[in-house]
Amino acid sequence: MIIYGLTINNGGLLRVTESMFDIFDYLDEDFPLRIVYFSEKKVEKLNEELFIHQPWNQKDPDQLSDDGVEKIVKNIKRNLKDYTISRIIFESSTYRYWKNFDCKKTLDIHILEKPLYQTLISNPRAALLDQVTPDSIYTLLVRMGLVSMKREVEALTSSDHLISNSKTTSRDLNSYYANIIEGKRIDLIPVTTEVSKLGDFQILSDTYQKNPKLIYFGRFHPQKGIHFLLETNWKPMTLSIKGFEESLVSNKSLKKIEEQGIRFINWTSEATEIARDLSKQDFVIFPSLYEPFGLALSESLKLGKICIAHDNKSGHNEQITNGINGYLIDFNSKDFKSEIYKITQKPKEELMQVSLNAKNGSFSTYQERLAAFAKMLKEIL
Repeated sequence: MIIYGLTINNGGLLRVTESMFDIFDYLDEDFPLRIVYFSEKKVEKLNEELFIHQPWNQKDPDQLSDDGVEKIVKNIKRNLKDYTISRIIFESSTYRYWKNFDCKKTLDIHILEKPLYQTLISNPRAALLDQVTPDSIYTLLVRMGLVSMKREVEALTSSDHLISNSKTTSRDLNSYYANIIEGKRIDLIPVTTEVSKLGDFQILSDTYQKNPKLIYFGRFHPQKGIHFLLETNWKPMTLSIKGFEESLVSNKSLKKIEEQGIRFINWTSEATEIARDLSKQDFVIFPSLYEPFGLALSESLKLGKICIAHDNKSGHNEQITNGINGYLIDFNSKDFKSEIYKITQKPKEELMQVSLNAKNGSFSTYQERLAAFAKMLKEIL
């Protein structure tokens, strides 16, 4: 039996899990695969004989303690006691739950810790988040980075097979881990996402030049370049932030941030609501310092939104050709706000052509991902 561990969080792993809900439609009825999905709640529509729920709350730090890990491992083993497991497919954040299973292992790579860590320490301005949040998130993540990299090396070493979810990840594997991955099979199966189409979806408002409305949506994480947003006065533009709650920002900082032309929108992972919020904005910005592959960016491009992303030499560059289907700028530049404003003042005809190019771009579909994944499963069985 092959066991595939998936995680439902508030970020990209939710979309990855959603993309695999129909995998059994691409396999023979008796194919030996079971999916264990880590989430706070059961997904009611799933067949419980094929999809096994493991209770998990990403906000609960006790699950990372020795006792918490032991409790989850015991529950997993209880749920899998009737199966002879030949291989486990897992992503690195759940390695602690799978590492002592005696079988072959596949590491499903969604982000690599070493390039992420090096990006964080080479961008000390991201420590601004420590000043505006009740928790010292930047400092904490930099300290945890050493532990995360050690765990990642263990996961890479213990696996004889790797799944890369983007060209950027494949490049970084060869750049940062060449000695560890030598001789291992690597399958590139791009991640993808689907979007909800709205009948009244708007690309640009009639007042997009006079009062440009921008939105950022994503996780509250230094990787996402949030410091670029919080240290900038956005007037005469307005910036909406969707992705983290006001409670994550200290009350002392909140008033100052709002005076900079920034407002917060409640987070939801529901695709229709995300599309509805995007339709009310003129431009979507993505300031991530490092991005293996931006699923939020992919969703925005598919909707035809005008996207402005950080030229981060990673996932953004894989998805955007500057001036063709979106815009790449250097958010590290002192003039990045001026660069954004110049884009907001472009003629509507030019921006609508960029929108059309974005919408009609080449995207991997769920069907293509599932077919490629099913083919790989049959080959590694």
